[in-house]
Amino acid sequence: MSQSTNLLLLFVFPLVSSCQTSYSVRPQLSLQSVFELDVQEPSGLSPYLDHSLITVSDRNGKAYVLDTLGHLSTTIDLNGEDLEGVSFNPLDSLIYAVDESDATLRSFSIRGEKVDSWQIFKKGGDSSLEGCSVDSKHQTIYLLKEKSHGLLIRLDLTTGKQSEHRLTFAEDYSGVYYDAVLDKLWIVSHESKSVNLCALNGQLERSFGIDVKQAEGIFVNHESSSIYVISDSQEKLFKFRLPEL
Repeated sequence: MSQSTNLLLLFVFPLVSSCQTSYSVRPQLSLQSVFELDVQEPSGLSPYLDHSLITVSDRNGKAYVLDTLGHLSTTIDLNGEDLEGVSFNPLDSLIYAVDESDATLRSFSIRGEKVDSWQIFKKGGDSSLEGCSVDSKHQTIYLLKEKSHGLLIRLDLTTGKQSEHRLTFAEDYSGVYYDAVLDKLWIVSHESKSVNLCALNGQLERSFGIDVKQAEGIFVNHESSSIYVISDSQEKLFKFRLPEL
């Protein structure tokens, strides 16, 4: 083997090793509790009224109000076809839900009456709209395009103007939560089994591993130092300890 070949290997192998190590040492979130849900294929997660949580089912087009132990209190019929995300805005008391089948965001009263709608893409279907979270401070809602390719979409609720940011840090993007305390976003990926802290433009800042199948919703509670993740396929609510940031 020539001297030039030896030098090339010295440069190549450390680079490959570094890439593998940075992925493998991603810290795992510490699991605190797991709660069984009486909800078929839950997707999306958001704080709701009276310290409760709200999720939606992509099986039957309904929203479900839960406590933080996973107990079901109320069902709201939104008449959705393939609901994949939900968020509650305390300023206008509206429920916002995304429907993957037609790539549309809709708002509803707490009784399930449709109020407004926004066509996010011209075509829905697989790998379309996934997840939403309201930023009531800036009257903005954040949405995700799942993959092929992944996008963070910002919708101004006052003007209807949209902006997009390409996402490249995970295999897919299945749930989003706007954190008003940090003024940042938490984005969950079910294929990469990760929870990711991002800037408002989607730039990755921290990444944590989770052992959850088909995670499709996330909520962060700073008062209890907890991260809640909902699983579609397992129909469970997972509670993790919020790490020091």
